[in-house]
Amino acid sequence: MTYSCDQCQAPLPGGVFACPRCGRQFESAVPNGAPPQSQGDSVDTLLRRTASGSHPADGGGTAWYGGSAPDGSGPRIRPARQRPVWLLATASAAALVLLIALAGWGANTLWMQGQGGEIAYRQHNLAGNRASERGDFAKADDEYGQMIALRPRRASGYLLRGISEVQEGHLTEAITDNTQALTLTQEPIARGDLFYNRAEAYAKQGRYPKAIADYTQANTEYAREHDPRMLGEIPDRRRGVYSLRADAYWQHKDYKLSIEDSKTAIGMGHARPDDYGVQAKAEAALGQDAAAQADFTRALRRDPMYLDGYIGLGNLAEKHHRYAQAVSVFQQATQAAPTNAQFWGSLGWFQYKAGQNGAALVSDRHSQGLDPHQAWVLYNLALTYAAAGQSAEAHAAYTDALASGGVSEQKAGVTDIREALVKQPASAALHAALAQVQTGHASGPRSARALLPPAPASGPPPAPPARFAALLGPEVALADGTGIQPPLGYALTQRPVVTLSSISTLYLWLGPRRADGTQPTLQVVAGHDDGSLAASSSERQTTQLALSDMSENHTGLRTSPVSAASFGGLTFDFGDWDGIGTRTLKEYKGSEYWSVTPSHIMHLSSHDAVPYCRTTLPLLQASIRTFRRR
Repeated sequence: MTYSCDQCQAPLPGGVFACPRCGRQFESAVPNGAPPQSQGDSVDTLLRRTASGSHPADGGGTAWYGGSAPDGSGPRIRPARQRPVWLLATASAAALVLLIALAGWGANTLWMQGQGGEIAYRQHNLAGNRASERGDFAKADDEYGQMIALRPRRASGYLLRGISEVQEGHLTEAITDNTQALTLTQEPIARGDLFYNRAEAYAKQGRYPKAIADYTQANTEYAREHDPRMLGEIPDRRRGVYSLRADAYWQHKDYKLSIEDSKTAIGMGHARPDDYGVQAKAEAALGQDAAAQADFTRALRRDPMYLDGYIGLGNLAEKHHRYAQAVSVFQQATQAAPTNAQFWGSLGWFQYKAGQNGAALVSDRHSQGLDPHQAWVLYNLALTYAAAGQSAEAHAAYTDALASGGVSEQKAGVTDIREALVKQPASAALHAALAQVQTGHASGPRSARALLPPAPASGPPPAPPARFAALLGPEVALADGTGIQPPLGYALTQRPVVTLSSISTLYLWLGPRRADGTQPTLQVVAGHDDGSLAASSSERQTTQLALSDMSENHTGLRTSPVSAASFGGLTFDFGDWDGIGTRTLKEYKGSEYWSVTPSHIMHLSSHDAVPYCRTTLPLLQASIRTFRRR
């Protein structure tokens, strides 16, 4: 039995699903081994018979899938279903997208790896800059090191790592990196920056001749730059170099050259208080007192918080025995820096020299309350008591002074008593004081403070005066329903930290970074005590511990007594500290405030490097004073 295609009449072998001639497809295979049938029968005929229940093979009555034919004679075999055009188009588009993505990934990989890692180089650059901005210099050094590994013959990696190393106090390494980079580039601005950075490192090491030479070479390189921006709004890079070289000349006692550079920097515009201050110090060293006084005054006009200006004017007034003028200078200084124990001590000394013994006692005691470890203030206090004829108080104060100070303070004390005896030769109190100090007799009760009214404790930071209000930004909401106004322009970093027994939130504001890597810092840590800290430690103990912990990364640490203050709806214990940073080798000053209860932990702190702290810490203290429960 054979079957034929009902479309082209071609013979069909058994078992196929499509006509081998015309390609017509059937939904069922052509039967094999069927009973004899006429040669002319087609598949269509066979299927008609099957639909009527008369299948030649088994006579069964199974209906064939496919429905009836159009002529009603029975079902036909239908062509197989075709795939929709939209499905084929979608599959093709997906394949194309996948191919493009794979090609892009491959191209990116080849670019980053095969092209010497140019994109990776830039990514390490950005990561290093971000780490440096947040003060993570170790991370910055690592990222810049990756740049150097990718491009060992390019200067920029060495330059950036050198800047970071200067900021963290790794001065020898910074000098090495800047020196290496100088062998790799002839571009004027890059070379100017490299000489500038290396000069900073030399200056921090006290190697002023080398620093001066590099500052000079930096300006030579900057002068080669023909960037038209230097003639427009962007300040000439050389102006800053003249300022720093002026300070290096002053440190090296080349006062005339220091004055020349200061004048040049001032003449180039945008003069800073330091420019006038360094010039004034050099003028004072040369005996040009009138010019020095004028320049110290100019510096203070530009910034009333330029504290070196008060010291310079006070020294000039003392040199010419104008003690009333010195009193006026340090009265202004204590208004600008009310927690500066040195300023209060200097005010007391000049009040004594001006014959204002009562006022001198008040100032000395206030200075002693701010910092009880100043032996020279104790000697001044004792001398004032002796000059006022108060022998018992003078004896007790000298006992404290001799126990606190060394040989140099003792010799200065003897000199001061002898000068006082010139004016009061018959004073029994002064003669007794001279005998006590000459012999170094420090026996007897150290009762000076017991005999005096309690020294005024350093109170909480004053409310922000009008001059600070414009420098503070909008209030920032903190955890635990509190808020604070940070200084304008300070960048905020916020992250969770572990503080004592608390999981807390750290709010860290960093001020603008300076050329030497320092920047003012304001920090707030807000959290909740689990109960164990408040149960085992008082606020005072916590604050004392926090101040002592500063010794982990500072040498020569000095801390003030812990005092109490209430503001912003909380009670704090607080203290001040100063010390030399172990990484930067710069002197820092700061304050710590702690409020610890079974319900919360609140830690406020601020610090900055000397001499900048003289200007920034009063502002940071004003910011702390804005802390409150919202």
